[in-house]
Amino acid sequence: MSNIAYIHQNLNLHSSGYKIIENLDDYDGKLPASWASLFEHDDFPDKKQKLLAIWQPFEPHLFLTIKLIRDNLTNLYLVQHRKDVFLLYVFDIDGDIVLYIGGLPLSFTNTTITKPRLPADVYAFYNKVHNGWLEVPSMALGFKPIEDIKFLDEWEWGILDDVQITEFDIKLNETYAIFNNAASGYLCLKENVPDPISDAVIWWADEKPDPGVNFWDVIDSWIEIGITN
Repeated sequence: MSNIAYIHQNLNLHSSGYKIIENLDDYDGKLPASWASLFEHDDFPDKKQKLLAIWQPFEPHLFLTIKLIRDNLTNLYLVQHRKDVFLLYVFDIDGDIVLYIGGLPLSFTNTTITKPRLPADVYAFYNKVHNGWLEVPSMALGFKPIEDIKFLDEWEWGILDDVQITEFDIKLNETYAIFNNAASGYLCLKENVPDPISDAVIWWADEKPDPGVNFWDVIDSWIEIGITN
């Protein structure tokens, strides 16, 4: 079965409002030059090399993720949902197909971020690679789109009945979730701390938080788990 047949049969893209753009001539919107160049030719190895060039500046942070793109990505599609356009990544993991979807980079959409205040290297990912990069259909296991990022005080947490967060030096109104593991775990960054990358928090909905983790180490390993398991 082809990738496209699998995608349509198992994910019901059409019923969800998604459309695979198989020819750039069928798309009348604008694309970043780096995206348009991905679809100039049908040669997939060339397409993959161009894609890796987009991701390459983040290899020190996302080594495991980029290795999976290099070794396991089998196709890449342009997909449209209403007026929005995305890149659809197709991974083959021991015969199982895993899909990720990535939004337009902030630099192309000219989106101004007022909150949260992302660390410079995290903002650079959103600005140059994708504003959101998530597993389909869970829409988790990756970078949340900037518009979907919430501070922890915007949710109700039953765990607060059992945990005194003051002992963990966590302020809910200054800590925001940028990644969800499709279950009870959230990788969060803090505002107003000297080094937010090394002072990240794994927030659990049902157990004590794990403060003081390295943001890039955790998100890279959790994405690898999301793709390979």
